[in-house]
Amino acid sequence: MHRIHPVRLFALLILVSAAGCSGDGAIIVPGACEDGAKRCQNSIFSTCVEGVWVTEQNCENGCNAAETACQTPEASEGCQNGTTRCVHNIEMACLEGAWEQTRTCPDGCDDAEAKCLESGDVVDPNTCHEGETRQENGITLICVDGLWQPQDCEDCETAACEHEGALCLDGWIVTCQDGHVTSKKVCENGCHDGESVCATVESTPECQEGTQKCTSDKLYTCKEGVWQVDMTCTHGCHADGTSCAECKAGESTCSDGIQKLCTGDTWQSVPCPYGCGVDGKTCESINQMQPTRYLDGSGLHSPITPYVAEQMRAIAAKNTSRKTDVFIKVGDSHYDKEFDGRFMLCFSDDTSAKVTLDGRTELESVIEAFQSDRDSFNRDSYAAVGGSSTRNLFQVTPDNITKEINDMSPRFAFFGHGCNDMGNGCYAHESSGCNGYAWALQDYYRQVNKAMDIMINAGVIPLISAIAPRNDAPAKVSYMDGAANIPSTSDYPKYMSRTFNAVARGNAEARQLPYFDTFHAFIDLPDRGISSDKLHASHSGSPCNFASDGLQYGVNTRNLGSIQLLDRAWQVIGKGKDAPDRVTEPFIGSGSSADPFVINSLPYTHSGDTSKSANSQIASYPGCSTAKEGGGEYIYQMELTSDKRLRVFAVSATGVDVDIQVMRGNIDGNACIARDDIMLHGKFKAGTYYIAVDTYSGSTAKPGLYLLGIVECDPEDKYCDTPL
Repeated sequence: MHRIHPVRLFALLILVSAAGCSGDGAIIVPGACEDGAKRCQNSIFSTCVEGVWVTEQNCENGCNAAETACQTPEASEGCQNGTTRCVHNIEMACLEGAWEQTRTCPDGCDDAEAKCLESGDVVDPNTCHEGETRQENGITLICVDGLWQPQDCEDCETAACEHEGALCLDGWIVTCQDGHVTSKKVCENGCHDGESVCATVESTPECQEGTQKCTSDKLYTCKEGVWQVDMTCTHGCHADGTSCAECKAGESTCSDGIQKLCTGDTWQSVPCPYGCGVDGKTCESINQMQPTRYLDGSGLHSPITPYVAEQMRAIAAKNTSRKTDVFIKVGDSHYDKEFDGRFMLCFSDDTSAKVTLDGRTELESVIEAFQSDRDSFNRDSYAAVGGSSTRNLFQVTPDNITKEINDMSPRFAFFGHGCNDMGNGCYAHESSGCNGYAWALQDYYRQVNKAMDIMINAGVIPLISAIAPRNDAPAKVSYMDGAANIPSTSDYPKYMSRTFNAVARGNAEARQLPYFDTFHAFIDLPDRGISSDKLHASHSGSPCNFASDGLQYGVNTRNLGSIQLLDRAWQVIGKGKDAPDRVTEPFIGSGSSADPFVINSLPYTHSGDTSKSANSQIASYPGCSTAKEGGGEYIYQMELTSDKRLRVFAVSATGVDVDIQVMRGNIDGNACIARDDIMLHGKFKAGTYYIAVDTYSGSTAKPGLYLLGIVECDPEDKYCDTPL
């Protein structure tokens, strides 16, 4: 068996630790080089190993004239041409009367032949001369009884060294810390295959071929009677001592719905009922393929969860020919190019408007993509008309939405109706042509659903925006359907924008479609983001200026929120990216008396269908009415820790008749304190409430789709002051 010569060992160690050595006595000289090249600079002779200059020796007599080798004392004394010699592991030949280095000897010198030892040559242990010294890795080695060993020192800390930690030197383990030798130990069986550990008796040919052992974080295999290192164990040795540990206790990983937990030092597999989490380590704690609540005030954009992404993909699959770089606009004067001209138009490359993203470079790609040959930004839409309500969409055949879809073949549609729908109703003047806000709210819900169905069935994904706040003064109110201006200080649409917005958000939430909360984006702006006409958004001269000064205006704020809304949907549908958000607020409860839906924050919206309800336990609510409510119902539970001024509504689809019943304290018809066909409001005291959305069962029950909403009233809305 041959042992590795110390010089070769040090060359390997030097190469591995090259990045850590510098300064006087440097191990390497940085710089790219060709393997095998040699040079001598600043009295340091180096050889290129794998592209790195490795120092072979410090030249006591400096470099030769050609700067290719160390200068030797003999160079001036002359020599016989053609003769060779080997000194300090450097082979030299006599050329033109001077000694020139020919190569470095990785396995040391063969003194008998005056040349380098070749690989495989047996090393004579008596190759050094008694008392001779040399430097290896900054440590002084001395020849004792023909063998090299670290020089003894009375105080080891005074002996300098350059490596850190343990190092094997000619059968000695020398430990170095902070540049000083701290200990040295002789290995009776030599070092283990170049490792910085002593070999054991097992390193002798007695080991059984193919067997393995693990010690000191190394896995060994017996090959040809010798233990050889297979690998370093990243997580240490397994408890059985014959293999590497699979993992470190407490570690985890998750893929393909299986989580692996490291117990002890072995992986244990655990199935994940909801799949793996985005961290790739843990199970998903909440089912991501379920609807999520669109919480008010938690962000200006609704979450695009895996479930929302799946709903959008399902809509796109209804018509795969739609253009993913085209959208249409469905709305009122805020979206009408001819009436207002400020919604998204500044993004068109056909205008000279300046776009100031103020660092939002992630939006550049979506803007460029939709500056297509159809240029949706610059489109004058059939379905966006100033002064229109949702009813106006369906006054022609084909309806304006279908007409716009046929012309543009879009994948997306901005939907922003509702401001004018508020004008279809009022409380105090129903006899003057107003049908009441409750009627207008339900009509808005039904028209929005009709518009959504048209777009979705055509493979167009609605991008829904809330209604901006209104700053109406009594003299400015002009209701539709021929109603006169109403001077009442407590009876104009300004106070209903929160309630109508709950329907807008509730519809987006029910269908799990992308939603932009214009109301909250505007509410803290100067004048609530509304211009001097008390109705339309305030604007600057640059509608696409998204620096802080530009975002003091409603138009700028809406344009930024809208392009972000488009980008969030387009990244998933147009570019195929994963959903960016997670379900964090699922709906709680099943709606039965034993397990009511939980109203855990306000405003609250929830869409249900009483035709699918398995609950029909309450036939009437004597505390409020003798009306027959024998159809299916859903129950909601609300805990109030303080008094609240609330509006509660349940708007329903065409042909559906459901009513609202509010019970205080427990689920019992005798505990009913308020009811209405569509909407009720007032001051709720702190306490526990149960709200039943029940199907009226007079002559014929009419169960079906509804949207429940509970919102806090506008502070100035006097209709919510009445105690319940």
